[in-house]
Amino acid sequence: MCNLYSSQNAIKRAKKLGLQTVIQQDGEVQRLVRMVCGIPLLPTKLLVKGLACIGKRAIRTGKFLTLEEFLKKIDKTWLKPSVKPVLSVYKAKHRTSNACESDNAAFARRVRAPHPNTWRFLGGYLTLIEYLTKMSFGNSYTIILPV
Repeated sequence: MCNLYSSQNAIKRAKKLGLQTVIQQDGEVQRLVRMVCGIPLLPTKLLVKGLACIGKRAIRTGKFLTLEEFLKKIDKTWLKPSVKPVLSVYKAKHRTSNACESDNAAFARRVRAPHPNTWRFLGGYLTLIEYLTKMSFGNSYTIILPV
């Protein structure tokens, strides 16, 4: 499974359950929903424990009643024995469904703007190339840019 799609799925579930306004207005509810989005990053054997920890935090912070239906849906759909091994992206080389999405995500992290101007775009591109070059060749390299 793709971590991006599972996170989008969790957010859509929360919205369908009418939690959008609460998520926007309550930082702790937002934090708990984001924690749910991080569940696929855990090893398969810790997925259930991860959701249990989120549930305990929701109880401790007084947000469980708000999130109870959402957490039950996640438990029912994500933590079925047949789904757990597919859900976890722990130690996966690509945590998205394909290399293009992974590359796009890496580029977006460096650009840090949804619609970058030319200079920001080029700066993000160059930092990505520099990072990839370091990963491939170590610190001793020279970047030759086309003219």
